[in-house]
This record gives sequence, structure tokens and C-alpha cells, in this order.
Amino acid sequence: MNINMKNFQIRPVNKEDRSWVASLLEEHWGSTKIVTRGRIYNADKLPGFIAIQADEPVGLVTYRIDGNDCEIISMNSLVERAGIGAALIDAVKKVAIKANCTRVWLITTNDN
Repeated sequence: MNINMKNFQIRPVNKEDRSWVASLLEEHWGSTKIVTRGRIYNADKLPGFIAIQADEPVGLVTYRIDGNDCEIISMNSLVERAGIGAALIDAVKKVAIKANCTRVWLITTNDN
């Protein structure tokens, strides 16, 4: 699924992206392990979407679906004010709708 918006595309994370995903998570989150509500997730192994601009990755969102809930685990936009974050969230929302989720949510920190 490619979503064309402005000058970037959104596509699902694939196995060839996993080392880049792990590297981005390490750089921006300090680890590939993300803790939310007392549970640890290996975010580099989760499904997600990547924003691509000029053949370079410029954003990442990872998520998990549990029953009727879809939780965004990590979100990174490497280009500010370009609509990348919103486009990544929209991609997750579309997956959640197809999976019959009734809620999409995320937890933020005070340094966001």
C-alpha cells in the first residue's frame, strides 16, 4: 500500500527494512525495546510503516493489534511540518479499520 502525499510515500515495513528500523529506534529511543503500560515490546519486530522521501526513509511508525485495540508503539518523523506523522498515523488507522479495531491509541511522554 503506497499512499502518495506531498513529496513522500508511505509503505509497510518489510524484512529488508528491519536493520534500519532497529537503528532508528536505537538512535531515537535508546533501544529497540519499548515499554508501555508495564509490557515490553521489541518494536523493531512489530508491523509498521515507513515514510520515504527522495528514496530515503524519513519516518517510522510501529504498532500492535490486540483484539479490538490498535496501539501505536513508536512514532518518528525525521522531517518537521511535512505531514509525515499524520500520514503515518493515517496508515495505521486504515489497518486498524480493516482489523475491526474500535480504538487506536498511543502513550506519549513529557519530552515529545
